[in-house]
Amino acid sequence: MKVKFSKQVTITPAWRGNDSLHPADQVKVDLAVLEFDDLVTLMEAFQSKAGDGSGVDTKVIGAMAKDILPRYAVIHNLSDDDGEVDIIRIAQYPAYLDLTTEILMKLAEVSTPSKEDEKNSQPPLV
Repeated sequence: MKVKFSKQVTITPAWRGNDSLHPADQVKVDLAVLEFDDLVTLMEAFQSKAGDGSGVDTKVIGAMAKDILPRYAVIHNLSDDDGEVDIIRIAQYPAYLDLTTEILMKLAEVSTPSKEDEKNSQPPLV
């Protein structure tokens, strides 16, 4: 049996209208599929609530970004006043929080088996 499984994908984040720009001007991110333990940890981070219960705990997401993004993501075509921005820098600065969150969510999405993938792994009914 052959299962369709890509270990790397390239995404175009929607952040700040990036996905509407000419393709040559767009920020792109190469994502490697998360290992199982990292996927579970990331999913738990997205479920963690802020101290007041108002939403996702950005401190937890920030910590996850610093740990996970350098191992699973490479960003292309993003610069600021200090020059080329790498994945480590977007995980460090609040100005990139929305982009960081979008990349982490997409990373979780591409690392989670789809219904079609799950269908392939089910034993046939006898």
